[in-house]
Amino acid sequence: MNWLVEMYGKHPPGETFDYVSLDARIEHSRDGLENGSDAIWHYGTSTSQVVVFVVICCPHRHHIQTPCPLPPT
Repeated sequence: MNWLVEMYGKHPPGETFDYVSLDARIEHSRDGLENGSDAIWHYGTSTSQVVVFVVICCPHRHHIQTPCPLPPT
């Protein structure tokens, strides 16, 4: 979660593209990751760039047939 927040700080959304607050993004993503789903943050910046940050959950609850590339540490 810290990585997503760090990337958000480095690449903040533009005012017109900030539909979801940072707190809401964190809460939703944490809940999803804890329950076996990926976290995807997608928005536009003030310089008209689109940023996409993805944290892949492994093992994934919907793709149980796909093995994790690395064992848990």
